[in-house]
Amino acid sequence: MGSFKILIPNILTFSRLFLGGAIMWLLCTAQEFSALWHYRSAGTLLFVALITDLIDGPIARKLKAATKFGYYSDHIIDFVLLIPIFYVLLEFLGVTFFFLFLIFEIAVLYVSYLKISKRLSAKWPNNPGRLSFGFLGGATCATLLLIYTPCWSAFSILIKSALIISLLLRLLSFHQVIEAELFVE
Repeated sequence: MGSFKILIPNILTFSRLFLGGAIMWLLCTAQEFSALWHYRSAGTLLFVALITDLIDGPIARKLKAATKFGYYSDHIIDFVLLIPIFYVLLEFLGVTFFFLFLIFEIAVLYVSYLKISKRLSAKWPNNPGRLSFGFLGGATCATLLLIYTPCWSAFSILIKSALIISLLLRLLSFHQVIEAELFVE
């Protein structure tokens, strides 16, 4: 049972690789087949992937199965989920959001690199960063599930508001990291 406990959170983490591939296949083939069904299915799978991202860490800690491998693989696989998220941003929500999030995610990669290379002592990822990813993922799920509905324009405004909140949370996340680094002795 001991070695199986370590596998449970890793299975949840690595299931996102499969889910990310399935989501991209659904998005890329949506125009060839039933677009609405593909978008709804992709939105549902993205929601499942976000839930697994939410629970894999707490489950690992609860089972006392948390490892550095799990920590790093979780963050690397999160970037796999960004591929379909960026596709949806570009396809449905505009180039502006796409480039803003692309710039922020490049900054996240840099800060993650600093943390891994031990040049950063601040807690990373921090709570605003986690919330930011939640808003981004939630807005993307909502886009896929609500696209082509009769009241899409009203939903579109709410989704874009969630994306703006995500960007503001990301800024707060970076601000906290910079502030923590400035006061490190």
